Amino acid sequence: MEWINLYSVMPWIGRSDIRFIDSSAEELLSSKLKEIGFKIYIIDGLKIFSEKDFFDQISKVLEFPDYFGKNWDAFNDCIGDFEADGASKYCIIWRNASDTAKNNLYALVRPLVELVNLQDAYRRDTEDEGPEQFEVFFLGTGDSFVNTP
Repeated sequence: MEWINLYSVMPWIGRSDIRFIDSSAEELLSSKLKEIGFKIYIIDGLKIFSEKDFFDQISKVLEFPDYFGKNWDAFNDCIGDFEADGASKYCIIWRNASDTAKNNLYALVRPLVELVNLQDAYRRDTEDEGPEQFEVFFLGTGDSFVNTP
């Protein structure tokens, strides 16, 4: 499988590595991603009020092992072993990211930085086994979530 430039498929998402998408575009976003072969994992920002809540959500959705330590070192270890159910491309859609930001900005910012860094690492690493492409989308409402078709 080869890398897919998502901007060429969905120009409305913008060119930024940090993609803030209006929640109204979720159905279109999901259908396009599935159409081009992405496995989609969804976390819900309405359930994320703290870093611990993020770890609870991500470990449940990505089915991390029971021994997952719920800290950034453990996250990096588990995500490094992640197989994405055999898919070569996967993404995380963070629903209600604007609500996470309203409730506790740090609960959004630190995971955002880590996920975008992970996204960038996949772009640079062509020799690892496992998934070849990882993308992340933050969905919400308000001034920051303006990308729509």
